[in-house]
Amino acid sequence: METETQSLGFFDQVILSVQPKKYGELVNQNRRKVFSYVIMLSLCLSIMQFLIPAAGWFLSFGGLDNLFTEVLPAIELQNGRLSVEDKIEIGEGSATHILIDTERVAMEESDLKTEEYISEILVAEENMMVYTSGMGVMEMRFADFGNVSLDNAGLLSLKPFIYTVLAFSFLMQIASGAFDLLLWGALMALCCWGPFRLKGTEQLSFGKIMALGIYAQTAAKLVTAFNASAHLISNNFIIYYAGMMISMMLLMNGLRKLEGQAHE
Repeated sequence: METETQSLGFFDQVILSVQPKKYGELVNQNRRKVFSYVIMLSLCLSIMQFLIPAAGWFLSFGGLDNLFTEVLPAIELQNGRLSVEDKIEIGEGSATHILIDTERVAMEESDLKTEEYISEILVAEENMMVYTSGMGVMEMRFADFGNVSLDNAGLLSLKPFIYTVLAFSFLMQIASGAFDLLLWGALMALCCWGPFRLKGTEQLSFGKIMALGIYAQTAAKLVTAFNASAHLISNNFIIYYAGMMISMMLLMNGLRKLEGQAHE
């Protein structure tokens, strides 16, 4: 069981993660290798879930310049109140949703559809609710901006700020994905460590089973990220939790294989 295992590359680990009978090749990867796998997988997932949909959304409007000056109707922000000539709704049914309706005085957190969208922006006369899967929910009140006056042309001056927010959101998405992998890996290990130690796999430490729990999540996470990017099924949480059940089955199957190898 304690045989030396060669150091595996990222894509080798991805391939082995869906083959429980080969978990023996993953179980002895060192901590640095497992942690780098978590970061790389989180990066890939964030590109699929956040970067690709966001880039596609901006390109569909010809960039921010065209969006602000050609696509959006007349906009005016003055004395802490926003006025938009017509109601605007963009991206309904896709990964990113924007609704601007200044006939409403304020938007509430309950108006957000966090189970349907990776990111969502709801704008009313007095405030804005912003949601991203990596950063959670933020509220911005226009009165807090002071005596700022803004129109369509003036929106162009906000481009550096918008790009900075997007970059920060992307980094937070990576961090959130890494934390999710580690958390579920630990929970899965807690469920399996005791029972499998009683069956003769004492040489498997909690950390090793946690690492296998991280590997076991790979396929489910990639499917969830692909769905979020392609938006095939609107409720991503169904796929998410179904994927966690499949991940647990992969881990338990892999541990059974290791148990059998230990008794050979």
